[in-house]
Amino acid sequence: MKYNNKSLVAVLSLIISTSSFAAIDLSGLVGLETRYFIQTPVDSEQTDEQVSLNFSPELYWEGDEQSVLFKPYVRLDSVDSNRSHFDIREAIYSTYHDTFELKVGIGKVFWGVTETLNLVDVVNQNDAIDRFDENEKLGQPMFHFSTFSDWGNVELLILPFFRPVIFPGDKTRFRPTPIVLSALNSGRSNGIGPPYIDIRIDNSDPTYEAKNDESHIDLASRWSNSIENWDLGVSWFNGTSRDPSFNVSIDSDVLSTGQVTLKPFYPLINQFGIDTQYIYDDWILKLESINRSGDKIKNYTAFVTGFEYNFYSIQDSMVDIGMIVEYAWDSRDKIKNLNENMSNLEDIKRQIESNNLSINRNNISVASRFTFNDAESSELLIGTNQNLDYKGSRTIFIDISTRVGESTKISANATFIWSDDPFDPGYMFRQDDYIQVTAEYYF
Repeated sequence: MKYNNKSLVAVLSLIISTSSFAAIDLSGLVGLETRYFIQTPVDSEQTDEQVSLNFSPELYWEGDEQSVLFKPYVRLDSVDSNRSHFDIREAIYSTYHDTFELKVGIGKVFWGVTETLNLVDVVNQNDAIDRFDENEKLGQPMFHFSTFSDWGNVELLILPFFRPVIFPGDKTRFRPTPIVLSALNSGRSNGIGPPYIDIRIDNSDPTYEAKNDESHIDLASRWSNSIENWDLGVSWFNGTSRDPSFNVSIDSDVLSTGQVTLKPFYPLINQFGIDTQYIYDDWILKLESINRSGDKIKNYTAFVTGFEYNFYSIQDSMVDIGMIVEYAWDSRDKIKNLNENMSNLEDIKRQIESNNLSINRNNISVASRFTFNDAESSELLIGTNQNLDYKGSRTIFIDISTRVGESTKISANATFIWSDDPFDPGYMFRQDDYIQVTAEYYF
């Protein structure tokens, strides 16, 4: 974890100075996670099984118009040393009044309304080693000021420190795997260059467009309001992108070894976003859209839109079913064909850097959520994601959870991936079908 030490000490000092330890509430969870990959990995270094243990206590203190939340996090993984880590998810002091609230420290902010992809949610960094589905976020150092009035709520954020993504290690699934050049160019016959490109991501030395690297001060703001059946939000972000680009690092042996290293590069961006949902009877219509620009990126527009429809008390039972349909679109281009003549180092570098991995460029997702409304709070989610650019590219996912007793939650997840086109960004994960079982004890 690479927090600025002075910032962390200041936050913890604030917590200690404002808290009465006798009044602190302690809660949290301990989780055991087992993951089994069904297919043989593309890369022989990758594992078939993975077990991890996580511990997330939560300390909360509340006083007169103020509160303190401290939430550390620890995960120990059997395979990936990158995934074994300590983190502070939240360590934040809040003071709140009738018309405003101020939060200072390490916190989380969620923006968005859609289910499958939250384009406007740019404040916190994704935790790529803890969850590869972008559902887990890292804590972000922040000054977060909010005002509340009849004409809407306004959030103003100063974000003084950036946290780079840590990518999975070599033994872990869901990382870039070797790309066979003959698959990309079936007519390639010159015999020059490597038969494949083995891509690895280097976590050790990210680079930044900002002159002061991760210490660049980012700014964000959002206006939101509810007007009759409408929930509306307009947001703005200016600072270091949470989504890195990649610079290609190659050496003189690449033509024989095929080894290529990607080094994360974080450009400065300016993003405007809107999010809205309309509720009518059992329908919820949703939209998120952004426009992102910057000197070091290709400017683009993206949106995700769809609906959720709920059926209640199916056949007079306790079961509710929610139907979810969403479509995601991105104005960036598809991945282009690699040239047949990959005969020199600069050509390999240029070809890889010029290809754009826009995974959510033209996708449709359909899912059903079953809520059983039983004493165990059981739920089932099943759905599919279809890439419309690559007809053979789709994902099926199944999530089920239930409670055992008062304090234990058991969940099972399965993901199945199909991809038969080497230009599909999901092609690298085509062998990564998995089943995961998690047990969590809450205290």
